[in-house]
Amino acid sequence: MIEAGANECDPEILKEAMKLGQQAIDEICDIQTEFLSKLTITQQEPSKNIHTPEMFAQAKDILGDKISRLQEVGEDKKEFDKVYAELAAQL
Repeated sequence: MIEAGANECDPEILKEAMKLGQQAIDEICDIQTEFLSKLTITQQEPSKNIHTPEMFAQAKDILGDKISRLQEVGEDKKEFDKVYAELAAQL
């Protein structure tokens, strides 16, 4: 085993096993490449899921003054989600 220092079998057997493993990986890569060549891939830019002023106006109608906690978070998505979950649990 490689994890055990590769000293539990003959080095030639280990070398052959690594060659066979690499051949299998190469075959899988070829299959994936062939599959991907059949697709039309459109690269897209990721977008942030940032709250909008309209969302805050609607939320303020529901939450009242509690909404100010969300406005203080700014663009930190993790913190926003955390505060949002806390407020949702209070409803």
